[in-house]
Amino acid sequence: MDATGQALRGANGFVMHFDRQPYPLEEKEQIGILPVIFTTANLYTSDVKLDEAELATGKVAGGNLTRVAWVMYQYSMSPGLKHTAVSNNSPGDLVELYQTEYIRTVPVVSVSGIQDFMMWVSKLEFDMSY
Repeated sequence: MDATGQALRGANGFVMHFDRQPYPLEEKEQIGILPVIFTTANLYTSDVKLDEAELATGKVAGGNLTRVAWVMYQYSMSPGLKHTAVSNNSPGDLVELYQTEYIRTVPVVSVSGIQDFMMWVSKLEFDMSY
């Protein structure tokens, strides 16, 4: 099982727990659940423009790698992985439906970036519509 699937299974299980048994929460209280992958791997980003890759070979020209403390990975979640809790969202079209229901952004954090990531994430406000 890949790390992203495992993180999402855990988060979705937590969502289902509170959907079935909300007793630990106060009336109208909401919580944000953010699956995160912590890794000992070095993480890098690139300025390569994938839309300029050669279609036949996949080769790209140039590109610089930059080491980073964490990256945000957008994962297309299959319906079998998604929780069954009812969403409060009313998507306007198919694209919005797909993005809100099946795309999850999962932070991947290196060991060296844990403290900075935790400080950053503590300031987030979560969209509680689903």
